[in-house]
Amino acid sequence: MSKIQSSKEKIERVEVKKNMGNFFYTLGLPIFIVGLSIFFTISEPRFLSLQNFQNVARQASGLTLLAVGEAFAIISGGIDISVGSIVGFAGIFTVVALQNFGLVGLLVGPVVGAFVGLITGSIISRFRVAPFVVTLAALTILRGSIYLYTGGLPIFGNLPAFFVTLGTGFFAGVPITFIVGVIGLVICWLFLTYTYPGRYLYAIGSNEQAAWLSGIDTTSIKTMAYVLTGLLSGIAGVLFSARVNSGQPNLGSLMELDAIAAAVIGGVSLTGGKGTMVGVFYGVILLSIVRNGLNLIEVSSFAQMVVVGLIIVIAVVIDALEHRKE
Repeated sequence: MSKIQSSKEKIERVEVKKNMGNFFYTLGLPIFIVGLSIFFTISEPRFLSLQNFQNVARQASGLTLLAVGEAFAIISGGIDISVGSIVGFAGIFTVVALQNFGLVGLLVGPVVGAFVGLITGSIISRFRVAPFVVTLAALTILRGSIYLYTGGLPIFGNLPAFFVTLGTGFFAGVPITFIVGVIGLVICWLFLTYTYPGRYLYAIGSNEQAAWLSGIDTTSIKTMAYVLTGLLSGIAGVLFSARVNSGQPNLGSLMELDAIAAAVIGGVSLTGGKGTMVGVFYGVILLSIVRNGLNLIEVSSFAQMVVVGLIIVIAVVIDALEHRKE
């Protein structure tokens, strides 16, 4: 028993030290964000306006929750490409619940998301099925279910005023959705940094067999990662639905790509076992600023896709170089 405990403590010390980040993600990325902001300000003075900052914050709010949730799955050594469909699925049923049961319906989104994560996580961890395949199936099933239920039509009307305020309101000049996103980020940072399950998640992502041999319940911890991913995606679905004040069947479509991109740009390694929530937030801010700035200087959406793709490639190359050093 003492040997197992000793192994656990050793894994915790090694993994926490390993995931403290490197120069690029702790200092270089913020500097790059500042540099981009200066460039867009020079190119288009409106970028520096309060209204534009509020727009960037609102755009970043839901993506923050999605990217943080995606980080849990990737750090565990897997991936979840169903998060965008969870957003749409949770959003639709949140709106339906609000119409029928009032504000208590806000709980439906997070519960639905967590339940989907429990199913996918259980299949992945217990049956050793590739995460990509399982979450791809979930993506298809959820999106198909949305269109079957709605007939491809939006659901709106008879929604509480608070729901509209949640999506479009401000507190002290800051979008409420952004505040919710930051609170979620901080809670997840505390969880990963200061709890045993959070630390075990890094250990599993780095070397699952070694983690299991040290006495860690790898099945439960991996399942937990996907439950958290689903939970955060469900909350994001509530925020996005509140923003458009309706249940949209195509809501969340392709958002899984932005979530994965933000996590990878922020230093979450696709090989697992590495990444921080602070880095993920930097990735979200970078993506949001890039898209907002390119829109302001009237760069086409197709060119924006190229720019974002190049940023992702650079982030992956930097991660590969860091692995060589290790």
